[in-house]
Amino acid sequence: MRFHQDLESKRGTIPQIDGVIAPDIPALLTRYPKYNFTSIQVPEPALPRILQAGQGTLLFPMADSLPETPVVSRFVAKIALEAMALRLVEYTEGLSYICDEVQLDDLRNHARNGRINSWPIHIRTIYPPNGKIHGINGDLEQIVHEFDFLATDQSEWFFVMILFGVEFAINLGGPEIGGYLHWLEQNNGISPLYTEKHGGIVTMPR
Repeated sequence: MRFHQDLESKRGTIPQIDGVIAPDIPALLTRYPKYNFTSIQVPEPALPRILQAGQGTLLFPMADSLPETPVVSRFVAKIALEAMALRLVEYTEGLSYICDEVQLDDLRNHARNGRINSWPIHIRTIYPPNGKIHGINGDLEQIVHEFDFLATDQSEWFFVMILFGVEFAINLGGPEIGGYLHWLEQNNGISPLYTEKHGGIVTMPR
């Protein structure tokens, strides 16, 4: 995703990705954002075949599967805590609440060291990674990320984030996602970020 979206690290680099020059020549793609340039590295023994062909097809993955490890849920837990801090920073004792609230102990510990091996999160694609909406000036603008908190009628709190069109939902109170699935069932599968509270599904990027 970082490769396709030109997302640089703090050092100004973008991860490389592996591809194939059809039918079977391995290729390594590298972006150089400073120069707006992409290089394709191939094995030297394959050069005669490429030159002889004259033209060819380069295949590379548009997306990779998420790792089946706690790293993803820890990532979402960390963002959830930072989003809470962002919401509460202007309120007296707001940040102290995030640091000291006992009900957030498991979430904090999971974000820090992953003590809970299995913390289920709900992941689904809501709109294309390049989804755009009309901005204030009427120009089309890509939505990179958005988030909000969902409180259900079962007194459960969920953090819901959409990152390049992919929705992530995590229970703030513990490793349980059933309450979110129940909410989705009750609300025809709509994302909590596109309920009438947020302008409805018509505001979803296309």
